[in-house]
Amino acid sequence: MFNIVICEEDAKIRNLISIHVSRYLFSMKVSVKAVLSIGKPQKVLEYIKHNSNQENIYFFGISFNTDINDLTLAKEVRRRLYFSPTKMQAHIST
Repeated sequence: MFNIVICEEDAKIRNLISIHVSRYLFSMKVSVKAVLSIGKPQKVLEYIKHNSNQENIYFFGISFNTDINDLTLAKEVRRRLYFSPTKMQAHIST
C-alpha cells in the first residue's frame, strides 16, 4: 500500500489533486491511502520525521507563500528519506 501526501496551498486545487490521483490509482488497482493533504510544507517535513519507513507518493504545488518553495521542499524530502535510519539499514544490508 502506498500513502499519498499532497502539499498545495490552494484548498480547491489540493482537493482536485486528491480526487484525480485517487481515481487514477484505483483504476490501476493500486492500493493507496491519502494520509496527508495540507497547504503547509513544514507539515510534510514533520510527517516524514515520523513516517520515513512508509511507502509514500508525494505531490507538491508549484509555489508556497512560505520560506520553503516547491523545489526546496522536494530536495529536503529526498534528503530526509535517503538518509533516514530505515533506508540506511536497508541500503547497508543489501
